Order: sequence, then C-alpha cells, then structure tokens
Amino acid sequence: MFEINLSNIQLQDLELFLAVADYGNFTKAGEKLYVTQSWVSKRMSFLEHELGLQLFLRSRNKMSLTPAGQYLAERLHEAETFLIDSIKEANEIQTGVSGSVKIGVLEWASNVLLLPLREFIRNQPQLSVDVFYQQFQDFRIGLNQGKLDLVFTMEYDNKSFLETNISSTRLFPAQVMAYMSVENPLAKKKLLHVKDLQSQNMLMLHDYSSSGYNEFVRQIFQTEKIRPIISHYASSGRAHIANLIFDRGVLIASNYFLKNEFDGQIVGVPIDGVETYITAIWKKDNTNPVIPRLLSEITGGGTNQRPAGK
Repeated sequence: MFEINLSNIQLQDLELFLAVADYGNFTKAGEKLYVTQSWVSKRMSFLEHELGLQLFLRSRNKMSLTPAGQYLAERLHEAETFLIDSIKEANEIQTGVSGSVKIGVLEWASNVLLLPLREFIRNQPQLSVDVFYQQFQDFRIGLNQGKLDLVFTMEYDNKSFLETNISSTRLFPAQVMAYMSVENPLAKKKLLHVKDLQSQNMLMLHDYSSSGYNEFVRQIFQTEKIRPIISHYASSGRAHIANLIFDRGVLIASNYFLKNEFDGQIVGVPIDGVETYITAIWKKDNTNPVIPRLLSEITGGGTNQRPAGK
C-alpha cells in the first residue's frame, strides 16, 4: 500500500490543486494565487508524486482531471468548507456568538430579568439586543410574525401558544401574591390561604389577553372547591391599578408584578403554597444562535427545554 507523508505537502499545494481543478488551466490558477505558471506545474508534479496519484490528463491544448483527480477535488472542496466553518466557530467560541435578538417581556419585567440581560449585553458587545415591553396577546402576534425571537412571560400563559411549534423553559420561580388596597382587611396579614379569598371580589384579565391566566386563577380556587367572585376584567394587570387603589378587588399576580411601586397604597400578600415560574418561549423553527447562548447565561447552565403548556 502506498504510504503518504503529509508533512511534505504544503497547504498551498492543495489550494493550487483546487484552483487548477476549478479553472482547468495552470496559468489561471497561478494568477488566482499570485504565482507563476511554471511554479504551479512544478508543485502539481510534486503533489502527484507525493500522493502516488495521476491527477491530470495533460495535452498541448487541454488539461483535465483524471477520475482520481476529480474525486480528490470534490473531497478537498468539502474539507475546505469544513475547515473554514470550523475556524468561524472557533472564533465565535472565543469572541462570543454574533447577531441580534428581539425579546418581548411583560410589563412587570424588573431587575429579575433586566439585570441578567444587561450583564449578557456587557459580556457580548458584538450582539444587538432589543427589548420590548408588551402584553400577553402581543407576544403571540410577535412570535408568529417573526417580530420577536424570544418571549419572557409567566408559565400559565404557555397554554395560549400552540404546543406543536413552541418550545419553553423555566427561568425563575415566582411566588404568587394577592394584590389589594392597603384598606382591605387582608392587607394586614403576612400570609394568605386560598380560603381567605373566597369572599373577595377578584380582578381578572380578558380571555383574549391571557386565557391561561384566568384558568390559572380558577384552578387556585378549585383546590379549595371555591368559585371566585369576579368584579372587573382588564387587558393587563397594570390596567387594574386604579381598581386596586380604589379597593374594588384583589388581583392575583407574581411577586415580580409591582415590587415597591404604589407602596402605601397597594399591598401584596403571599398566597401559601401557590407558585408559578417565569418562562422563556420561542418558536421551535427559530434557529437564531443567540437564543441558546442567552438562555444558558440567564439560567446558569442548560435550558431545561419543555413543550409549551406542559
């Protein structure tokens, strides 16, 4: 069997060979790589000798590849593409993935999401990150129309997305709270049980805004076999701010909803044993390479992907 010593072959020899294969001419191949025709001829003869192959069929007016030469040219083109892609990927590993990502976040998005995003942007200056504050229904439209790459929302809203084309992952746990006017007698409690809410007027969202939210609230009451008393509907939690201040009802939301806003007017009291999660949602066919990198940094590791709504 013929022994091949690759240490005798220069990378330029392979580049010259591919140029000759592409142009079918030593002179044009030399012009492409800025060497003389005689140098190309010399190196191709050397390459054939080192490889133990006849690569070219030479004649006075024409030169063509042998079957072995044609096969080698095809495989070396594949290797060239693989080599260039590998170098690009190595650069991405060293400098970070490049590109852009458009993120939709709920109106309550506070430091729990914005601070990790700020850190990610600082560590990846080559990226373009745009953040849009939106409501539940806007997320669905944005994802379906390709205007958003990624959505940060509450887990209970996952059910409003099609399970077949959406992926999701949990990011952070969230304590479920009952928000109410400071004048509500329950505002003095440190912890509420679901039964404490059975006589309270509840503030809900329109189904077109988030059917998942309404189902989530009803399930909370169903655990105690209670039917909630509903007083007002709105398009978002923030649309209920006036109703909360005027003591027109109680709103169930996560501990990230208001934070210290309206302190002294609106109080949030934890509901015992009830929690949810902040989740990330994206379309399965979205191949944006920024998405897995961003999720990995925010969660501190793997993304724990799960089908939406489960």
